[in-house]
Amino acid sequence: MLTIDDSRWPLVSTRFQGLGTPEEMAQFYACFEEWLAKEEPFALVLQRDNAEAAEKQGKSPEAKQLRKEGIAWTKKHKPLISEYCAGVAMVPDSAKLIALWGPMVAKVTQNLYGCPGRVFSSLGEANLWATKQLGVPVQIETAAPPSLAISRLIFQQRWILVLLGILAAIGVALRLILH
Repeated sequence: MLTIDDSRWPLVSTRFQGLGTPEEMAQFYACFEEWLAKEEPFALVLQRDNAEAAEKQGKSPEAKQLRKEGIAWTKKHKPLISEYCAGVAMVPDSAKLIALWGPMVAKVTQNLYGCPGRVFSSLGEANLWATKQLGVPVQIETAAPPSLAISRLIFQQRWILVLLGILAAIGVALRLILH
C-alpha cells in the first residue's frame, strides 16, 4: 500500500507498505512528475514499512524489473529532480537497514537523483532535516495522536506543579533556617 501526502507542500511525505506494486510505483512517479512540474523546490520524506520483507522480495524478477524501470525514470527526470528536489529523507522501519543503508544513501542519492539524501530512524528527524534542506519555514505536525499529545501536556503540567511545590517547600525551609 502506498500513501502520498503533499498537503504540506513543499514538504512531501510518502509511505510504502512493503515492496511497491507496479501500480503504486506508477502512482508515485505520476505524483513526482506533478511536483516537478510546479517548478518549485520541495523535499521528499520516504517511509518504508516492512522494509526488511521488501528487501528480501526485492530479489525477485518482478522487483528487479520495477527497479530497472525506476532507474530509467530517474535518469530521464534527473535534471529536474536535481533542480527542484531539495532532498530525500528515507525512514525504513528496520534498524538493520538503517545501519546498512546509512553510509551509502547520501552518495547514491546524489549520484542517482542529483540531490542530497539521508537515512533516519525517526519520522521527526527526517521531517526536520527535509525542512532544513528547503530553507523555508514549514509547519511539521507531530506523529503522535492528539490523545497522546494531550497526555504529554498533562504530564508536563503535573511535573511543573510538583517542582513548584518542592521549590516552595525549600523556600519555606530556608526561611525557617535563616530566621
